[in-house]
Amino acid sequence: MARVKCNFIPWNITDWIADTCDLSSEEYALYHRMLMQFYRDGGVPLTRIQIERIAKAMQSRSGRNADAERTQSERNANGLQPIWNDAIDYILETFFQKVDEGYVNHRALQEIKKIAEKSDQARKNANCRHKRKANVEQTQSDCNADAEQTQSECNADDVLTNKHELLTNTINTTSKDVVTPPALDALHSPELFEQDSSETSDIVELDNDGVPVDPPKTKKRRGGESAALLFCEAIKSFPDEWRSYIADVRPDLDPEKIFAEFSFYWTVGKGKDKRRTVKGWSSTWQTWIRRQDEPRQTYKPAPMPKRSNPILRTAEEFAAIDYHEGINPDGSF
Repeated sequence: MARVKCNFIPWNITDWIADTCDLSSEEYALYHRMLMQFYRDGGVPLTRIQIERIAKAMQSRSGRNADAERTQSERNANGLQPIWNDAIDYILETFFQKVDEGYVNHRALQEIKKIAEKSDQARKNANCRHKRKANVEQTQSDCNADAEQTQSECNADDVLTNKHELLTNTINTTSKDVVTPPALDALHSPELFEQDSSETSDIVELDNDGVPVDPPKTKKRRGGESAALLFCEAIKSFPDEWRSYIADVRPDLDPEKIFAEFSFYWTVGKGKDKRRTVKGWSSTWQTWIRRQDEPRQTYKPAPMPKRSNPILRTAEEFAAIDYHEGINPDGSF
C-alpha cells in the first residue's frame, strides 16, 4: 500500500481530551505538533533530532524575552531548557513507540491505513468508471461506423436499381413509339399540324443521376373557388351589392367616402399586399362597415336658471331704491 500524506484526518475530541487533560502547556503543544508532523509525513517515524528541532522552535516562540536573561549554563547540550527536554521524554514514553527508524504512534498509523484504503478504493472506482465510459464510446463509434457503411451500400444499390429501371423503361418506350414517317405529300397536309394538345407526349425531366423528377404539384382550392387576387385585381369599381349593404346596415355613412377609404387602405396602405378571393373581399367590406364608429351626438349642457340675489343688483334697481328707507327687505338699515 502506497504511503499517503494526510491533509485531512478524523479528530476524536473525546479521546484527545481524555489523553491530554493532565499535560502541561509545553507537553500539550509539543504532542500536538509532533502528531501533526507524523500525519503530514504519512506515518514516517520521527527521529530524536527532528523532535528536538520542533521543541526548539516552540521554545523560541514561547519564551523569547525570558530566554535572553538565562545563561548558557542553564541549557543542556542540545540547546533546550530542562522543561522542554522533560516534555520530550514524557511524550515519547507515553504516546509514541520506539522502532528502528525512530518513533511512531500506533493510533495514528491505524487512521493513516484507513485513509489509504479509502483512497485506493476511490482510485479503483474512478478507473473502472473511466474505462467503462471509454468502452461505451468505442462501442458507439463502431456501431455508427457500421451503420454509415451499411447506409452507403444501400444508397449505392438504390442508385444502380433506379438507373437500371430508367434504362429499361427508356428502351421499352422507344420500341413502342416508333412511327413510320409519312409520305411526302402528307407533309403538306394541314391535318398534320392540327393535333390536340392532349395527344402530345409529356416531357420527362431528369436529375443529375438520371432519375425522373416529379412535376410540381398544383394546389387545388376547395369547392372550386377562384384564385386569391389583390384588391385592385378583384374589384374594379364600386359593386352594387356593397352599396346596398352599406345602405341597409349603416345608412348614416357616406358610401363613396367609405369606399374611397377602403380602396386606399387595400391598394396603397398596409393591406396592399393582401390577397383574397372575390368572396373574401366581400366579407372584408362587410367587416369594415360594421367596425365604423357610430355617430356621436353633441352634448350641450342645459342653461343654468338665473337666480335673484338680493345683494347683487343692477344700476336701475339701485336708482329705484328710496334711500330714506333701509336697503334690507324689511326696511331696516
